[in-house]
Amino acid sequence: MHSLPPPLPGPFSARSGESRRREKKPVRPDLCAAINWLAFPGLGTILAGGRWGYAQAGVMLVGFALFVGFFLAYTRDFYLMFQTGNIIERPAEAARWMGWWGGGLCLFAWVWAAVDSLRILAQKPKPPLE
Repeated sequence: MHSLPPPLPGPFSARSGESRRREKKPVRPDLCAAINWLAFPGLGTILAGGRWGYAQAGVMLVGFALFVGFFLAYTRDFYLMFQTGNIIERPAEAARWMGWWGGGLCLFAWVWAAVDSLRILAQKPKPPLE
């Protein structure tokens, strides 16, 4: 007769089949604001529990991708100018819209994240006075 082996330690219990949930540690609001302002707009909002952080991050990523596309077109034109010796009066003219829209979307995402960071900091619990 075969007996079952003892259950393995881990997140799943062999007997109940349910996963044990870990309690989430609260994230410091000042850390969330710093991440929003200094690292990546939207991430601090997500960590603080705000669903709009995903939209902020998406706007930032789209803006960054557009700006990088403009920068690559600009770099390509300068490379061609040095290779051929022809002077290009307006480099990356066709991709200029990418630079303006990309920079504008990045700026918009950062301002939006700054407003959300101020909201997060305003909800920060005050330490008790002694």
